[in-house]
Amino acid sequence: MRRDHSILSSADPRVLQSCAVDRRRWMATTGGLGFSLLLGDAAATESRAGNLVHVPLPIDRAPDRAPAAGMRTGFVGFGWQSFVVGPPGSPTSVLGGTPEPPPVPADAICRMRLTNSIDVRQDCTIQVSTSPGESVGEFRVRFAGLYQVQEIPLSPSQAETVLRGGATLRMLSGTDPVWFFAPSANATPAPDPVQLPHILISSGVASGEEFERRLRGLVMLQGFGWQSGCVSEGLLDLAEARGDQELLKAVDRYQ
Repeated sequence: MRRDHSILSSADPRVLQSCAVDRRRWMATTGGLGFSLLLGDAAATESRAGNLVHVPLPIDRAPDRAPAAGMRTGFVGFGWQSFVVGPPGSPTSVLGGTPEPPPVPADAICRMRLTNSIDVRQDCTIQVSTSPGESVGEFRVRFAGLYQVQEIPLSPSQAETVLRGGATLRMLSGTDPVWFFAPSANATPAPDPVQLPHILISSGVASGEEFERRLRGLVMLQGFGWQSGCVSEGLLDLAEARGDQELLKAVDRYQ
């Protein structure tokens, strides 16, 4: 890991030029666009920004099962909780609704999202059904990494139905259970709202601005190894290109 921050005072914008589009260089290039929504605190991610809302979904019911020997859910030592789905034939997991759901505009982009809390070493399918029994989509989880976000698109009417009555999760294919992060009231630091089960409702929000907002939050967290190295290197490139000391603090969180 490079630790010489003196390069910030002489950063050359030409470093952003590249003939290859890899993850690290893509982050550096998009970061140079100068979005204005910047956060300085790792935990200071908001659940609402303009017309973007992340509506949390509680866990009403899930099988009581421990991870396999040698496996641990992410950040369990800091109080982050998880719930399990599957394997096929197991009791279903149920996400609850919310007592006061926000309005869902007719033109809104809607997603249901879950975040993996243990590496997934299989290709599996998880069906999502509403309380009336209507299937609204399937998560296809393919060898996903820790902290990887899974999502399925919902129509505005489907999002409203889930928000009012919750949803049932049933594994259709796969051999092993899959763990996702769950609401964690006593966790320190607390998970970012977008790392917990939620419905995303977006209407008229620039995705680039929201990407910039998330750069400094826990959603950028990755497990130790090449994935965390990609994040650290990408953030450092952005910091060098911008001369951004606050972004360097985000890099330090991955040391």
